[in-house]
Amino acid sequence: MLKLKTGLRRFVKTCMDATQIDNQATVVEAIEPGRTGRVQFQATSWLARCLSGESLQPGQVVYVVGRYNITLSVEPTPVPIDLAALSMFCVWL
Repeated sequence: MLKLKTGLRRFVKTCMDATQIDNQATVVEAIEPGRTGRVQFQATSWLARCLSGESLQPGQVVYVVGRYNITLSVEPTPVPIDLAALSMFCVWL
């Protein structure tokens, strides 16, 4: 049980760090696997590519994980975890 809680804390901390406000961008032009699209990041429009190969749709919030020349590397924002519901599940394990 202790190992599960420790792993969960690390996972939640990673998700929270990855979605800091200063790293957030909004997809403006769809980003398809292997292709670039556009995001709005810090009041500027940038070319962007999704490293995980997922399709990202306009309006979707993503986070910037890197930059190569004038193209940003982005990843979808992780789904928030309901810790209360997860802790109820862990009690039954």
